[in-house]
Amino acid sequence: MIKKGLWAVGIIVLVFTMWVLVRESPEKIQSQTRFLMDTYCNIQVPGDIDVLKAIEKAFNRIEEIDVKFNALNPESPIYQFNNNSIPITDREIVELVQKALDVSKMSDG
Repeated sequence: MIKKGLWAVGIIVLVFTMWVLVRESPEKIQSQTRFLMDTYCNIQVPGDIDVLKAIEKAFNRIEEIDVKFNALNPESPIYQFNNNSIPITDREIVELVQKALDVSKMSDG
């Protein structure tokens, strides 16, 4: 009778131990929201506070893209080209337009 009780306790302890080891601990999500490109942008990254630098870097890049490609921003090379006929010399914009032209040519439009 005592052996059956010990087996039952042993199985319960084993199951509990497996449950503790196997269960997923919820990972903390770092999240930030900013208003960029005329909309709310939300970036969520799993991890501790150390991922905040990556979120900041991503938002900085989005801001760079917004300034560079926004046709309504007077500081943008696109705006300057459209409104003042100033040639675009920014390498990133020129390469992107070239890729778009290549895809257009390959797809017949």
